Amino acid sequence: MSSNIQDISDAYLCSSCGACKAVCPKDCISFHFTPMGRKEAQVGSDCIDCGLCRKVCPTVDTYNLHERYADRLTGDLDKIYVGRATDSGIYANAQSGGATTAILKYLFETGKIDGALVCEMSYGSTPIVQGKIIRSVEELASSQKSCYTPVDLLSSLRNVSSFESLAVVGLPCQIEGVVNLVQTSNRFSNIKYKLGLICDRTLCAGIQDYLAWKYQSSEFKIEWRKKDFSQGDKYYSYRWAPMVINPKDGGLKVVSRNVRKALKDMYTSPRCRVCYDKLNTHSDITLGDPWGMQQVDWEHGDSLIITRTELGSKIVDEMQKEGLLKLSDHYELEEVIRGQQMHRKKEQLPVYSKAFALHYPGFDSFLLHQGDYLKESAVKEEKIQLQEFFQNDRKDKKELFELAEINILSFKKAEALKKNIFYKFVQKVKKIGEEAMKIVLYGIETNNKGAELMLYAILQEVERRFPDATVYLPLGAIKQKEGLKYLHTHLDVRYKPGHALLALARKFHIAGLLRTI
Repeated sequence: MSSNIQDISDAYLCSSCGACKAVCPKDCISFHFTPMGRKEAQVGSDCIDCGLCRKVCPTVDTYNLHERYADRLTGDLDKIYVGRATDSGIYANAQSGGATTAILKYLFETGKIDGALVCEMSYGSTPIVQGKIIRSVEELASSQKSCYTPVDLLSSLRNVSSFESLAVVGLPCQIEGVVNLVQTSNRFSNIKYKLGLICDRTLCAGIQDYLAWKYQSSEFKIEWRKKDFSQGDKYYSYRWAPMVINPKDGGLKVVSRNVRKALKDMYTSPRCRVCYDKLNTHSDITLGDPWGMQQVDWEHGDSLIITRTELGSKIVDEMQKEGLLKLSDHYELEEVIRGQQMHRKKEQLPVYSKAFALHYPGFDSFLLHQGDYLKESAVKEEKIQLQEFFQNDRKDKKELFELAEINILSFKKAEALKKNIFYKFVQKVKKIGEEAMKIVLYGIETNNKGAELMLYAILQEVERRFPDATVYLPLGAIKQKEGLKYLHTHLDVRYKPGHALLALARKFHIAGLLRTI
């Protein structure tokens, strides 16, 4: 086994968290972009094979963090909140509820920290995304909103001895790297607070190259979801926030949120597909969007806040008492699991893990041994998808831009077909009522991929027209209750409809309707 992390990077398993560079005594590790925009570590020739980089790497997981909790997908938690910052400036500039920035401001103002490591986007011919240690409240505004593309955040921790107390805001792999750094070296004992962001995946930076080629020539930044935003006669709420290109010389350009959705799979790094820690289980406080939760301000935005440690709970309690956060806490873990599609994550991890292991049979990592449930057809499909990514990562930018255009065109065609097929269905259901809709779907099966895609299409159209609806699926027709592979939806989807709902379905002939379209 290698004593450094070069083999990890060569096997496409570098998460680019930067922990290796932070701990390296010779500063011989650097990060470089591949053609697709993966950021990967490279070990220099002056490496002394001390093994420290490997010791702190989340892919190796020397300290067995993935075994720390009974359920590693959810981890330990204290309370679940939904709400927002009460500071109007922070809230207006936030991507969702502004809770992360509000917490950092509180930590600075109460003297609990004298520095915070955050991710920041700067203007560039393609936007520059990098880690930055800020020292004051005044610097917070420039670090608001998500970056979505790779950053070796923890590299910025190489020289932090001058700070007494630091907070780190990071993605799951970055927070795992922080935990490893603190356990490995006293140099990092001044890291006191871990604010973790929910992460479905990090998009390769090549998506920024595509946007620069397609929409922009001068220096610009990207707001991946711009809430509470108007352009011309069009207003965009938090729920339907678009992507916005913001040129340095002015003149915003709105890009359909469907562009990001269409390119998501193409630009997903293979390492993200085998990551179990979407909910950032090793943080003190986890923050993200409250998808699938009840009583959310979908117009202007809210944050999901999960307190995980005594330290995290204390901070949120103090801020509520000071009136700095406006929160509701009547939520259950099951709502988070459903809204963040953790059942789907649980089903897919073994498939991705097995497919990855088939590509790199000689590489040993817990990431390639996650679970026993396997559908051979799904493994074969994922193996093909991985191979396509490896091939794309050797193409030039022009070829990648052409491929991105094809993906977007295919996505648009699929969306148009879906709307045509289900327009009659939506019009009929609309007559049931406009408020707190309960929709029962019959005639649904998931015995093959086509049937699963059909269900997915139905749910997408219902979500577009009735975003607050509760959809009931007949359990007998669903082969797997948890984690349907194509069930990507923020709707409240439930199983085992009760007698009252069965009667409602019969009254409005929903079953017959679905059989005829």
